[in-house]
Amino acid sequence: MHNDIKLRIAAQVAKWEAANPTEFSLFLQGRKAKTDDLRNRFAELKGHDYLIRLLYEIPESLDAELRLNLTPDDMAFLRSDVGGKWFARTFKQYNVSQRS
Repeated sequence: MHNDIKLRIAAQVAKWEAANPTEFSLFLQGRKAKTDDLRNRFAELKGHDYLIRLLYEIPESLDAELRLNLTPDDMAFLRSDVGGKWFARTFKQYNVSQRS
């Protein structure tokens, strides 16, 4: 079941990247500026009395594309711990814990 979901997500990401080369390039430049200044290799952000660990970050238009074209089950998988980790490992260009 998850393999079909992963294929649908991967297809939408590839479609968005191909259709939006300028936005994708600008996103990568911004991502590099952020990851060059990471606190540590775990992408932790210091809060007041807690830490937030970022897993991945995607442009708003890609998020909108995914929401429009994926099923609620697909989105639930993507938002889950397992799906989020898969996405970050598979699409390193959106993984904020790795330097560009």
